[in-house]
Amino acid sequence: MKLNDNHPFLTSAASIREIIAPLKRHHINYFTYNRNYHDGNRISLTTNEKYLKTFYEEQHYLRGNIDAKPKLYLNQAALFTTLPNQKILQWARVEFNVAHGIHIIRDTQDYVEFFTFASTPEHPEILNFYLNHLDSLQNFCDYFLESSKKLLIDIESYKHILPYHNKGLRPCLPPTQISDILAKSSHRRELSLTPRERDLIQPLIEGKTSKEISVLLNLSPRTVDFYLVRMRKKFNASNTRQLIIKLLQSSQ
Repeated sequence: MKLNDNHPFLTSAASIREIIAPLKRHHINYFTYNRNYHDGNRISLTTNEKYLKTFYEEQHYLRGNIDAKPKLYLNQAALFTTLPNQKILQWARVEFNVAHGIHIIRDTQDYVEFFTFASTPEHPEILNFYLNHLDSLQNFCDYFLESSKKLLIDIESYKHILPYHNKGLRPCLPPTQISDILAKSSHRRELSLTPRERDLIQPLIEGKTSKEISVLLNLSPRTVDFYLVRMRKKFNASNTRQLIIKLLQSSQ
């Protein structure tokens, strides 16, 4: 599907940028709002119209992490690093400088809402802000809905039907719990991980590769891979993405 340059999903980008302006001091410069109806209709608003237009033109909605059937989602928060389709996130990072994001997901009777916050690759520290200020992000979601109330009413007539796929997100922690994870799980990590393995946790959550971690920690890539294999065995994770999820969930 193609969106012409005059489509309200694109022309509203300036208004959305104005609404999210207060978040820029935290290095959040990317925001999207997606409303996926159970009947297949969709609404998309964004601060980056070029990203959205290309997303539609290249049909990434056929594989996107928030483009599955609405019934497959729960009220939750999901960091980009825990999502199953990392290829599409890498595409966003390389082509549009969008990285280190989080989805706030809200399920309603008729549709599911996705509020997406992200920064740029050079600001991985934003993940700490997300984890420690989830209540603030939830409040901002309410603020966005109130501030864009008229726009959402006007744009309702432009909603359109697109296919959904069947690969939803696996159940994640509800937003109210995630903010305490890193602190609460530290004791368990100390029991199961060596000090050097614990050094890998934050870079992993930030989405860094083995090579990047090796430079950061002054280790060889082979040594980093050795630690990762050992950590995956300890957490019974089949890959690094599962390891990240289990590290985040280790306080449950």
